[in-house]
Amino acid sequence: MRTFNGLQIFTEQLTNSGQLDLRYVRISGNDQPANIYLGNLTQDFDFHKNTNFNINKSINIFVSDQNDSNFTGFLPDVSNGKMITIKNHSTSTIPLYISGYSPNQKFEYSDEYLEIYQKHGVTFLGIKNNFYTGWVSTSFTQGVS
Repeated sequence: MRTFNGLQIFTEQLTNSGQLDLRYVRISGNDQPANIYLGNLTQDFDFHKNTNFNINKSINIFVSDQNDSNFTGFLPDVSNGKMITIKNHSTSTIPLYISGYSPNQKFEYSDEYLEIYQKHGVTFLGIKNNFYTGWVSTSFTQGVS
């Protein structure tokens, strides 16, 4: 059993495809099945190569072998509770740029670009409420600035 974000997950009960059977998820300290929406555990992904791209999926992998071009990924509108992971798997030494150019797409109150160097990545969490709307970085590697 593992605890993940306050949920106890009985790992032996995962299906062969790695899907989680909701009967085996419990809120920590509670023996009743969790009555929650687990949509954020779905891992949909996109691969992008040598092109600018719109970030739509939960996981975005970027690959580039061009050392003479800059590429940018554009964040979507903030969706409360959604997590987005962006990983730069390029062999290129030029960083990948991430942009949040409108109020509904900004990260950490910034309208600047975020640079992700080769072999590094960042994870964003969407927060949308009366006090704050934006993408917040929850984890990143040393090659993000």
